Amino acid sequence: MSATRGDSRKPGSYFQLERVYTGPNIHSSDPVVRVSWNNGFLKKRSFFESLSVMMEASASWVELLDTDAELDPSDVALAVGTFLTNWSWKILNAERGFVKSHGSQRDGERVISWIGYHDPTLSLQVLDHAAESIRRLSFDQDWATWFARSTASILKICRVKHPDYQAKFLMQAADALNIPYFAVPSMPRCWQYGWGRRGALSFETGIAENSYLFHQTARNKPETKAFLRSLGFPVARDCVVRSQAGLSRARRRVGFPCVTKPVDGKQSRNVTVGITSPDQLLKGFEEAWQFSRGRVLIEQMLQGDVHRLMVVRGEYLCSVRRVPASVIGDGISTIEALLDEKESNRLADPAKALYGYAVPRNDEMKKRLAKRSLSLDSVLPENFEYHLFDLPRTSLGSTLTDVTNITHRDVKQMAMAIAEAMRLQCIGIDYISRDISLPPTSTCGFLEVNSVPSIQIPLVAGIKHEKCVKAILGQRAGRIPSTLKIVSGDEFKAHKQPEEKQHGEGWVWGQTCGIGPMKLVPKTASTFECARTLLMNPRVQRIDIVTSVDDLVKNGLPLDYFDHIAFPDGSTTIPPDWQALLQQMMGGTADR
Repeated sequence: MSATRGDSRKPGSYFQLERVYTGPNIHSSDPVVRVSWNNGFLKKRSFFESLSVMMEASASWVELLDTDAELDPSDVALAVGTFLTNWSWKILNAERGFVKSHGSQRDGERVISWIGYHDPTLSLQVLDHAAESIRRLSFDQDWATWFARSTASILKICRVKHPDYQAKFLMQAADALNIPYFAVPSMPRCWQYGWGRRGALSFETGIAENSYLFHQTARNKPETKAFLRSLGFPVARDCVVRSQAGLSRARRRVGFPCVTKPVDGKQSRNVTVGITSPDQLLKGFEEAWQFSRGRVLIEQMLQGDVHRLMVVRGEYLCSVRRVPASVIGDGISTIEALLDEKESNRLADPAKALYGYAVPRNDEMKKRLAKRSLSLDSVLPENFEYHLFDLPRTSLGSTLTDVTNITHRDVKQMAMAIAEAMRLQCIGIDYISRDISLPPTSTCGFLEVNSVPSIQIPLVAGIKHEKCVKAILGQRAGRIPSTLKIVSGDEFKAHKQPEEKQHGEGWVWGQTCGIGPMKLVPKTASTFECARTLLMNPRVQRIDIVTSVDDLVKNGLPLDYFDHIAFPDGSTTIPPDWQALLQQMMGGTADR
């Protein structure tokens, strides 16, 4: 582990890396790194007494740990090791991580800890940072500043190396549905759910079967609207402007009120709505121009609420009404107090607490309030609803409501027709209407199409997590038949290629693998890499793995489940704790 800048300690002085398990192991059913702590470091009583300070300083990132319940002061070394590992696990999960495993235990005189990973080097780096934070606390008078800055830096790295929030939602549900998943090498932000022929590739929520042509089209708002218009679907009038000189033409074509937005923008950023004058149009154009690639879209402002319509694999999934965050006055409470109550209500709702955002009391809100001579200390009249933002962005705590059951059938049919015409298997369509229970008219319109739609929107609206993920991954995502044969070390080193394998039968023997008679060349020579190579191939209908006891103990199991396990003869001994693990990983039969 690298030392902190300006620090004289030696790298790796807090612990020694013992194992990087790439699969299920005696500590966890997930891949983990295992370290043994430096006892001289852990046994310092001052460190144990400092744990509460570090917990309180971390409150903005992680939930506080219950020291009375989790830490035993009679064994200072184990208590400190347990705390540092637990704290690191919480930090890893604070920024998009879905790391499930962590723990510490005594191993004779040593304390060993293990922690899961998306990137093993990052998990070790976070452990190192936790240990350095405790050490510095005993002497650094400016510790709080250093700790805040360095932890923020660690979280920034997590944002880069961890799954994006969309993939995290898919992983959580896949885990609950017992669907295996893994990162696709050399394809950032791409994950596979299921094995072999039952695997489903996904980029965030974008499905591999999506048309690349129309995925690119969906990123360009004018092209998308032109395509929808050519199919006879209602869309708002618009005009693309490349300079201020084109604003007069846009004004004549679109009229007021109108909206300005970057042609290639996303998440409703840098969008100006409710424009009713040439001066406002110029200002909106300048705002969008800063974040667009030379073009700004001027669009007719249709009246009504924005709805997200989701179609997945040809089936209509849901309609969600999206309304900017608002408060309703009672004639007594300030806007600040109403926001406090709104946040309490959000936290009391399981779906909104887990997937939603608090309404931020940021400069954007304060500026909007100031334009109307209001502030957070203002008291609104009774029953007066005030929208705190112009746009229904999810990150601004917008109100999301499931309106699938009242959506008019013609709206649903149009959404499914758009998905089919654009050859997109997972699509989110923004549609504006005063009343979604009525058929589309000239006052309604489709605004844009998202080929990687946010799964957060239906989740906050109360659509079941498993329902969304089952729709996205499809019915086929799951495991294929698998067997494991454990052989002696000498036999394992022989690298024999199995005979008479049929097409579709994947095989791994030591550091070689193939499909039927075809031999493959994995990226690296390891049982784990060979297995993953096969599991990524949709031609593989079953997988048979041959490995040795030494390989298992060193690296962990290549898969988390086997239908059948063949154990070695009496000449090869499997350690008892690994025997117990193999029993847990087996769902079928065993040969001894």
